[in-house]
Amino acid sequence: MPSKHYYVFGDEGAFDDLNKEAWDALRIGNANPDFRFETSAEEYASACLKRTDCRAVAEVVLDCLHIIGGESMQVVSLGAGKGIVEWHLKHMAPDIRMICTDYAEAGVDRLRRLFVECDQVTTFDMLKDDYGRFSKDSVLLMNRVSTEFDQFEWRRIFRSCRGAGIRHILYIPTEFATFRLKVAEAARHALRRILRRCDTFCGWLYGRRELELMMTAEYEICAFRRLGNGGVYMLKSRK
Repeated sequence: MPSKHYYVFGDEGAFDDLNKEAWDALRIGNANPDFRFETSAEEYASACLKRTDCRAVAEVVLDCLHIIGGESMQVVSLGAGKGIVEWHLKHMAPDIRMICTDYAEAGVDRLRRLFVECDQVTTFDMLKDDYGRFSKDSVLLMNRVSTEFDQFEWRRIFRSCRGAGIRHILYIPTEFATFRLKVAEAARHALRRILRRCDTFCGWLYGRRELELMMTAEYEICAFRRLGNGGVYMLKSRK
């Protein structure tokens, strides 16, 4: 079964709910360097260049795009956050039409001003908005958003994607959660409560089998590339 995931945001403190306002506070605030945006396009580009781990992800994504149909296509990144993988992908393959989306307005506005090479940066709620606004030939990129929704919400998202005619999805889990990781996560959360060091509920940890069961109700797994503690799934809609 999926288990709850918690995170300590340091000086930002604990949030009652990791909602739009909380994400905007993390993206635009000054306290947490892991989440905040840079203040200029030059600083942003420099920070992206340093993230060789994100470049490695972008290289695998580009390989998958070649299999699907080449570089001259539209990629829609859902829950793009700081857009670092997307930045690398756009610079490796400039002919890709890149659309970055997220659901927190202030973060989207900041990314729009920093990621100047991106073709479009816009707000989109993965759970509530209409996937029909994107071309059926778009490749949806879901990178490290696996913790954001419970298993029922994920099934709803995949159902919405398929209902809108989206044929291809590249799904990159945050990580595969082992039984040991889930137990350790619960223990750390309990210890923080005892020590009165507040943490924030940030979503759900899934094992590989749990993730695949959510995907395959609507999409076929065409290929899988192992990457770190997770991997990249190439999904194609069922006929």
